[in-house]
Amino acid sequence: MIDCSVTEIDAILSTFGTEVQVLVCHWHIRRAWEKKLNSSISTADSKALHKKARVYLSSLMYAKNSEKIDAKWNEFRQCYLVEDITFYTYMFDYYFPKREK
Repeated sequence: MIDCSVTEIDAILSTFGTEVQVLVCHWHIRRAWEKKLNSSISTADSKALHKKARVYLSSLMYAKNSEKIDAKWNEFRQCYLVEDITFYTYMFDYYFPKREK
């Protein structure tokens, strides 16, 4: 288990191939999400948006299979494409491609 370092993930995949499953620490993922939430959502309603985002993100993190991940992702997408495009883009660019398949 590693932190959210793209460099570490790339090194593991280049050494062991793409068949290896890289496990990333949930604490590090949540910390990265919090940092991005705090820097991208800064409106009068930011507390409510942060709380809402945490609910979506937790449901994504603990989804049991790819169908549930996709369903939760679609819910998140529908909300945050409207609420905060910056945070949605961050999630789409960095986490969507790494979701469990």
